[in-house]
Amino acid sequence: MKHILFFAIVIFIMTSCFTNKGNNKNKSMKNPKVKEVIVDKSFSWDNSKLDYTIESASLTDSILTIQVKTKGSNVEHDFELYFNGMYAKSLPAKATLYLKHSIKKEIDDKEVEKTLKFDISKAKYYKGDKTVILINSYSGKFILNH
Repeated sequence: MKHILFFAIVIFIMTSCFTNKGNNKNKSMKNPKVKEVIVDKSFSWDNSKLDYTIESASLTDSILTIQVKTKGSNVEHDFELYFNGMYAKSLPAKATLYLKHSIKKEIDDKEVEKTLKFDISKAKYYKGDKTVILINSYSGKFILNH
């Protein structure tokens, strides 16, 4: 009887540990790490390397959330958001951001959706009280209040 109770406790603890690991993984997918926009005045964009689709985007405070769809369920996808430091002369000023996708090996054809978060406060124009934010290859625009 003691052995049965002991094994039941061990199985319960092991099940709890595995369940918690899975929950932590799901939490990290739902709440991705917030990266900062990279300001690089020498950055140049190549539209021919666009291998993703921006499904949706939203801006809350200075956090830009982007939902992307790309191919490759068997690889780690790395996305960086770039700003070249150039503003369109309009009122309010406009800043275009560029989403760069990097992968390190061949990919399969399975579609993958990822949620990305970026702090874009470095893209604020120094004059005025707001900046219009555009994302290359996405039709929406956002107002970044200062």
